[in-house]
Amino acid sequence: MLREIEVGTRNWRNELSSSFHCDTVVIGAGVMGLLLAKKLTDLGQSVTLIEQKNTLAYGASIKNHGWLHRGTAHAVSIKDKDQAKSVVQKLIYGFDYLSSYARECIERPFEPMYAVTQDQTVAEQAVCAWEELGVDYEEIAKQDFFKIDPDINGDLPLRIFQSADLHINNRMLFQKLLTDIKKNNGLVIQGADFSYKSEDEIEIHSEKNFIVGAESFVYCTGANLGDAYRQLTGSDLDMSF
Repeated sequence: MLREIEVGTRNWRNELSSSFHCDTVVIGAGVMGLLLAKKLTDLGQSVTLIEQKNTLAYGASIKNHGWLHRGTAHAVSIKDKDQAKSVVQKLIYGFDYLSSYARECIERPFEPMYAVTQDQTVAEQAVCAWEELGVDYEEIAKQDFFKIDPDINGDLPLRIFQSADLHINNRMLFQKLLTDIKKNNGLVIQGADFSYKSEDEIEIHSEKNFIVGAESFVYCTGANLGDAYRQLTGSDLDMSF
């Protein structure tokens, strides 16, 4: 979606040097990697963000169709209560954080988003889950809902709830994150692969090759994770990607 063409000079490394050290290497420039790099650079850390593709947020980050969830669907669809609580808490945190950090990226839909069911049991279960997990909702009278679309069958025994979910302009959000990372002297390298030289040093292969040492390496992608683990430990990583 976004192409990072120019890498500016960073005050924590010599631009002409083929090797340097930073506090943290973040691997994967999807929304998770971008947010992490932004937060770490806000804290004053020197960060190198590596992306295998030539574009940012290429994979799952753009597959939410611009929907900024606040837990409406997940609170009901996840049957395990502990797991549902964990997921919804993270969604609410992300919703509130992005609403504060990137208010200009939030788009209110032309019409509110609704959750609708004919099953009264499902409706009561949803209300209980939303109340328990702190998910905002408002039940809408059927006659008011039918005013929005008169073609809906008014004889159906519907329960209608307006959700707090919104739309988000992903492209604008990713551009804002990238701009803030660069403003904080973070380094973004795209179209790059890497290999480990040791536990705290990697060699990055891109248009220009670098050897980078770091205190921490954080994976925000499954790409190359299995190979890197095998290279460091000599064993396979017991994880599905």
